[in-house]
Amino acid sequence: MRFLAENPVFYIVLMLGLGSYFGHLKYRSFGLGPAAVLFVSIAFAAYFATHGIVIDPGFMTGYKIVGELGLAIFAYLIGVSSGPAFFGSLRTAWRPVLAVVAAMISGALVAIGLGKAAGLDVGMISGLFSGALSNTPALAAAAAAARTPAQAEQITVGYSLTYLGGVLVMLAAAWFVTRDLEEAAREAEKDSVELQQVSIRVDNDGLKTLGEYIADFGNHIVFSRYRHNRVVTIALDEHRPVPGDIVTCIGPEDLVAQVVALLGHASTLHLALDRRDVDFRRILVTSRKVAGRTLGELNLGHKYGAVATRVRRGSIEVLAHDDLTLALGDRVRITASSEQLAKVAKLFGDQERESGNINPVSLMLGLTIGIAVGAISVPLPNDLHMQLGNAGGPIVVGLILGKLQRTGRIVWTVQYAASAAMSELGLLLFLVFAGTKAGTALVTAMGGDTWLKVVGIGLVVAATSAVVQLGLAKLNGTRTPALAGQLAGSHTQPAVLVFANDRLRFNPNVNLAYSFAYPTAMVTKVLIAPLIVLFLK
Repeated sequence: MRFLAENPVFYIVLMLGLGSYFGHLKYRSFGLGPAAVLFVSIAFAAYFATHGIVIDPGFMTGYKIVGELGLAIFAYLIGVSSGPAFFGSLRTAWRPVLAVVAAMISGALVAIGLGKAAGLDVGMISGLFSGALSNTPALAAAAAAARTPAQAEQITVGYSLTYLGGVLVMLAAAWFVTRDLEEAAREAEKDSVELQQVSIRVDNDGLKTLGEYIADFGNHIVFSRYRHNRVVTIALDEHRPVPGDIVTCIGPEDLVAQVVALLGHASTLHLALDRRDVDFRRILVTSRKVAGRTLGELNLGHKYGAVATRVRRGSIEVLAHDDLTLALGDRVRITASSEQLAKVAKLFGDQERESGNINPVSLMLGLTIGIAVGAISVPLPNDLHMQLGNAGGPIVVGLILGKLQRTGRIVWTVQYAASAAMSELGLLLFLVFAGTKAGTALVTAMGGDTWLKVVGIGLVVAATSAVVQLGLAKLNGTRTPALAGQLAGSHTQPAVLVFANDRLRFNPNVNLAYSFAYPTAMVTKVLIAPLIVLFLK
């Protein structure tokens, strides 16, 4: 063991390896995930403390630098990837967003009230809030706001004691809302956004152009193929269908049914099956000239005789429309002739070998801005000061740059695969440092009955968050799949998302709700956790 304490690089790699191994072990759909690295590091540090093994202070300084850099990278990339969904949710899903914010504030108030009543240290209260709601960036933001090193250790101890209980409570909440699977299936069917593709034979006269119908339906439908006089071409906005034509429409099932009723009837001739003149394929966006631009700006129809119908970003597929901004790593389904498909592929890049590449210039520039913003000291009453720190600054800047996607020639977005890998590695590096730092303090805390109070309050905080969301969901009329995804996103917990998807057979509304709840909860918790440290005495 002394060898580990004296060899920091070996120690870090071992903690990452062991923690990741235990994090991937699962019982049914539950696993600790990245948090296992924190617990393994705490266990080793606690062993060092109880056996008189002292880690060189110089090594701890190195751990801190590596850990804080990892945290900054994690927070920034989470912000960049969540930016579009976060700002979009403020416009389109403001009621669930407010429900998530209300749940986080309610959890904080319960943590403060019960924590003060139990005589807990301010750091412990902030840590148990972060752990009960399983949010590592909030832990880091609180630690950065700590007045003393001892308080920072208390924050990590509080987090460690309440994390597991918080996850179990939210898993129970997800089970509760999905306990009646038949009812959940009916709710999912009512609110389904699964895309349908139908070929429509035109029967009616005096119709509008296809572009006018797209506008009438709020860009929630797309036309891909158009057959006129037995010739199949791509569908352009200016095409005006006449009786006898066949047009292929893509969109949500209920909207496509309305289009069918307006134009004629569903045809037994499926144009998508005829790939002689017009074909389709998914094309990968790897060109920085395309990333950050909208489909409308690219004008694919007139420049390339092509139409984009769907875009897959990560595990979520959305309908393509002119206002949709493309990001690096998107897979766009394009319909066009074989010759034109090759031209669009060249425009988009479509290079698999670049799917994991990063742009180090934009990444480091964004990180620099984020860390600089986090270092700004904001004066508060009673001679207090607040900093967003190496978690809050990068995530706020990342959200803004992720929404902008590009500034001139600088593309802020990062390839999905590269972003996921780098953000997870950054988080793991921080957890090694946080766990190592808190090991000794955890041994001390377990010596009395304080830890029982912390665990109990953590369970109540997590339950409060769930109950508030369940109550507001009933008022808002939120359906079961969306509520399950919202609960998982509000807890920023992949284990809950996996559980909900498994229960609801990967209903698309689960991931959709998760995508807006996650960044909302992340930002809220990152802001609340340090405020607890700053304003409580």
